[in-house]
Amino acid sequence: MNYEILKSIFRRSREYDDLVTVLRQPHRGRYRPYYVSGLTEGAQRIFLGTFCEDFRDCGDPVLLVCTDDKEAAANRNLLQAMGVNAALYPTREYNFNNMTASHDFENERLSVLSALYGIATGSYEMPDTPEVICTAAEALLQVTIPPDRLGEAMVHLTMTDAVDTAELTTRLIASGYTRVELVEGAGQFAIRGGIIDVYPPLKNPLRIELFGDEIDRVGYFDVESQRFTETLEGDILIPPAREILMDEEMRENLAVLIRRQIKRIGKIEEADERYSRACSVLSAELTAVEEGMDMPFADKYLPLIYPDGDCLLEYCDGMMILLDAPAAEERASASLALLEQSVEDMLENFEMPPVKGGFYLREWESVTARTENYPTLFIDALARSHPGLTPAGNYAFVTRHVPAYAGKMPLLLEDLKNYSENGSVAIVLCATEAEQSAVMETCFEAGYTVSAIGSKDHPDKWQGTLNDLFLMKNPNTVLTMLGEYTGGFEMISPKFVFLDFSASSVKLGRVMRGNTKKKKTATEAILSYADLEVGDLVVHQAYGIGQYMGLENLTVAGSSRDYVHIKYAGTDKLFLPVDQLDQVSKYIGAGSDTGMVKLSKMGGADWTKAKTKAKAATKEMAKELIELYARRKRTPGFRFDPDDEMCREFADSFEYEETDGQLAAISDIRSDMEAGYPMDRLLCGDVGYGKTEVAMRAAFKAVMRASRLLFWCPQPFLPISTPRTF
Repeated sequence: MNYEILKSIFRRSREYDDLVTVLRQPHRGRYRPYYVSGLTEGAQRIFLGTFCEDFRDCGDPVLLVCTDDKEAAANRNLLQAMGVNAALYPTREYNFNNMTASHDFENERLSVLSALYGIATGSYEMPDTPEVICTAAEALLQVTIPPDRLGEAMVHLTMTDAVDTAELTTRLIASGYTRVELVEGAGQFAIRGGIIDVYPPLKNPLRIELFGDEIDRVGYFDVESQRFTETLEGDILIPPAREILMDEEMRENLAVLIRRQIKRIGKIEEADERYSRACSVLSAELTAVEEGMDMPFADKYLPLIYPDGDCLLEYCDGMMILLDAPAAEERASASLALLEQSVEDMLENFEMPPVKGGFYLREWESVTARTENYPTLFIDALARSHPGLTPAGNYAFVTRHVPAYAGKMPLLLEDLKNYSENGSVAIVLCATEAEQSAVMETCFEAGYTVSAIGSKDHPDKWQGTLNDLFLMKNPNTVLTMLGEYTGGFEMISPKFVFLDFSASSVKLGRVMRGNTKKKKTATEAILSYADLEVGDLVVHQAYGIGQYMGLENLTVAGSSRDYVHIKYAGTDKLFLPVDQLDQVSKYIGAGSDTGMVKLSKMGGADWTKAKTKAKAATKEMAKELIELYARRKRTPGFRFDPDDEMCREFADSFEYEETDGQLAAISDIRSDMEAGYPMDRLLCGDVGYGKTEVAMRAAFKAVMRASRLLFWCPQPFLPISTPRTF
């Protein structure tokens, strides 16, 4: 999809131009925020992509604050599709127990923090430096490694450095890396003679080859084959592997604190039966601290380890955009209340020594205070005030949401007539070339001037077209383009409307006119624990394949919650809070019907290796399929004409409204028949799901082109019933 066209139209908006002009002006003194309102969901996405692209030259990344991780990830993906280098800074779930946890989210966070530190200090430049940081309110305020501590933990080598492997080993361990014999996952390193392998967070595994104590060659290697894959030039940057880093002094202080707590609860009479559990928990933690072992429970002592409470705000010096700030504040406040309750429960059960000062999550006031030092945008659907803040300007866009048409041509023509009378420039989005041809033909017959603008067109071509149309009082022109986008919208300034005609709107998550019911896919099937049965195989994003064992109510740190019990290989168990069920999907791979599937081992490298293998196999399969379909497309085939009015009348004559699956199948088959190469498609579905209706449309299209049709039936009764239907 050509987002450049929509971005260029947004830049014609008077409100947008005024906002950009104000922000570009030199500023002295304290800042005041700017309020933006009136953007529908679809218009807001284009606004964000346009705005972030226009301010990518400011030197510091734009900080985009969303309500939750899901919204942040969606905006990251959309910005990347629009050509903006966006990164996600996800929320890290605090682990207050001595249990191994996944570090995937932590790796993403460290990658972002390392890049931001390099920008702020100018000491180095990370590859693919982000231009926008998308984050949730909770993630933004979570306490993390201070910038100066991250800088100390960063290992920076140049090609001319003499490398002392003993010193490098000490530095890597201090930065959170674990020494192993063979590197298989992030956060590990190995030294074998003159070869040093390091796997940094969210980066390709790095190999340094030495000649004596000098660096001879540096590059990436493949963890599966352990072979060198790519040579690198320039400096070597190895960010820390963990957010929480503890030196010997901190470990000693923490050990003293835990010993005092064990001694203290021994003197408390009312400790009763909680004493033994508290002693067991604290003794295990003390052993890990004193012996230099891994400390998965370190989050518990975060206020002691990082008493200043630095968060992502300390790393960002650029513009900040807040989407629906009240909802974001509410989400952050709820997370803070939950954290405080967990800490209170641990204190009541003597499982945590009292810690003075410090915090786990900064309060929302830290965000509002930042608005005085950096330019800030508050974006809300409806105009509203924000307590304690005085805006520097209000920019009220006037946009209206336009539901998707789902392939319904009469509705499209009806609305186009109204938009044309209003003098609006209209762009109709189509999912396939067949849809685009049908729209253009129908609109031409209705008296409109029609034109297609494509992703391969030179900007001068469509810019000139748009310039001419926006100068006309009544353009009476319909532009069409190919692509997929969620959320049609209408703008008043300039007069413009973006319409989604695609018949596959529902499949793409769009709003469809009329009542429809979306069928769940296999991987989306788990919407609540009620969708699971004991013994079902499930897949967790971080831990791999496990077996659902039911619901259990557990009391952890004095707090009772419902958990989903998932069994893994050996004695490994995972107790997942029910509100995190979105991290789990049903297993649908080989052996899912028989149950003969090997369970993953928690904390091992098997799941990571399996994902790596699957990605490699998928790439290989994709390569083979591309070659196959390239040969097929080079083979000439019979090309049917696009649907005419008779085909559309025939389709409208069916009694029942099409289902989502039927719409998708009809569109795909129509595209196949109108293509100039042999068709290769299998239509399948359960009894009564409307396969015959789909086949009849294809048959009608073929017969109207004076083609003969062969209907091959596998069962004896079908040759009797099918002719009657046709």
